[in-house]
Amino acid sequence: MKKLDSHFVLPFDPEDEKLNPEVKEIFSRPIARAIWFAYRPNHLFHQYTNGHILALSDTFEKKLPSDPQELKGYLNEHLGNLSLEFATELFPYITGEKEIDYEVEVKLS
Repeated sequence: MKKLDSHFVLPFDPEDEKLNPEVKEIFSRPIARAIWFAYRPNHLFHQYTNGHILALSDTFEKKLPSDPQELKGYLNEHLGNLSLEFATELFPYITGEKEIDYEVEVKLS
């Protein structure tokens, strides 16, 4: 699995009014955004993935997981069988110890 980057370049503007409302909400919430960026490069999304990410974010905004193993349990419940390595790498982004930032690079046609 590819290592989690702390900086991304987006080919779309997450504040665009035409964007899917769930994606807009994900980008407005740091925990949801971290999960989205971590999950997106290595996994297929389906119609419910964004909803699962928002549900996880709701849970973690109320109570953070205590360690990567607990995070792995939550991730597996909502997003499928993910490794402890994935959870360990994501853990400091969920707890706020690290941040993922992004820039928008929309190409005009």
